[in-house]
Amino acid sequence: RVPQDGVTKICHVIDHSAPLMVWAVRMAMAKLKKIMMERGFTVPYLAAGEDYSFQPTLFEEILDGIITEAKKADREALESAGEVGHVAHKWVEDYVTALINDTTDRRLELLANFPLDERAANCCIAFCTWMAAHNVRWLATERKVYSLKHGVAGTMDGLARVDSCDDPLCCPTSFKDRLSIIDHKTSNYIYIEYLLQTAMYQQAHEEETGEVIQDRWINRYGKEDAEFESWHAEGRDAFEDDLAA
Repeated sequence: RVPQDGVTKICHVIDHSAPLMVWAVRMAMAKLKKIMMERGFTVPYLAAGEDYSFQPTLFEEILDGIITEAKKADREALESAGEVGHVAHKWVEDYVTALINDTTDRRLELLANFPLDERAANCCIAFCTWMAAHNVRWLATERKVYSLKHGVAGTMDGLARVDSCDDPLCCPTSFKDRLSIIDHKTSNYIYIEYLLQTAMYQQAHEEETGEVIQDRWINRYGKEDAEFESWHAEGRDAFEDDLAA
């Protein structure tokens, strides 16, 4: 009954605050401008012959309220992105489950009903495109894993057998049936800790089952363009390096 660490929690020690602070300020200022213009405190331009010498008075109390509202912009954006990611991830999980269970009706139902949110639907389309390109055969989804050696637990998105695709930038060498860990991401970028995260999933899975994982796939599914981006970590050397980190 000793509490165990979680893989994701450990990886969060990597600090992204510097770029996020810049982003948060930019979001707040953009929302401040939007509110000011929507409520008639500013005008976009001065046309020839028009007189905007009179401007409505902006009382300090109103300005304080606008600033307070603008400060929430980054949190609102993160919450919106998180909801999109949650919806997309759930659809992907359900679709993989249907494939594993060989329930054709459920699979077709999901394909006919992508998420209503366009961004989430784009993520699902990108996932299907990646899966088709690599002839993916799923073995498990949302599998709980635990490393007794390191005292850490987590949830592995997927385990599958994967073939190489025709794109040399993605798969420079041809291969078939590689046992692989799959990690789904809907973030705007692929971060270095994702490699560390999946290495610990691999360590835990190999401890528990004795199976040897050959590759790790970290897939980012685009919310805006429905395209996928993959980090394909191959072989034992990459695994050992990431696990050590």
